[in-house]
Amino acid sequence: MNATPPQLYISSALKSLKVSDLVVTNNIIANISLSSGNILVGNALGIATGVSVSGDMSINNTGVTTISNDAVTTIKILDANITAAKLDNTSVIAGAYTAADITVDSQGRITAAASGGIVAGGANTNIQFNNAGSFDGSSGLTWNNAASTLTVTGEQL
Repeated sequence: MNATPPQLYISSALKSLKVSDLVVTNNIIANISLSSGNILVGNALGIATGVSVSGDMSINNTGVTTISNDAVTTIKILDANITAAKLDNTSVIAGAYTAADITVDSQGRITAAASGGIVAGGANTNIQFNNAGSFDGSSGLTWNNAASTLTVTGEQL
């Protein structure tokens, strides 16, 4: 003789349900009244109760969840999970730059790069020297490459 499993009938007026030692079937679940966009959560008594999702996300009546804007903060991101592929591109073109002119923003990102040039100080044949961080030259200190001669003029040597 086959034993008849217990059956549970739920009226539309039922707001919560406690099921123990029963097989929950689609018929039981289909008859539970639940507001659109709500989910079943066990309450303090262990009874499944319909509640709306709260906090940093929402859910619609098709089960699609949405994380609220600005809900994911730096502390919630695991270390080493922001890769180069996830960073916005800058206007800098990848490549090598000669005597580069570089612009860096406050986060340390290079936002502009261009090949520059070293600007010589003084006139042709002047020997270059550092003058307070800038290249400079003096007519009193010259080099003649063809003759391999150094000329120093002035009062001090």
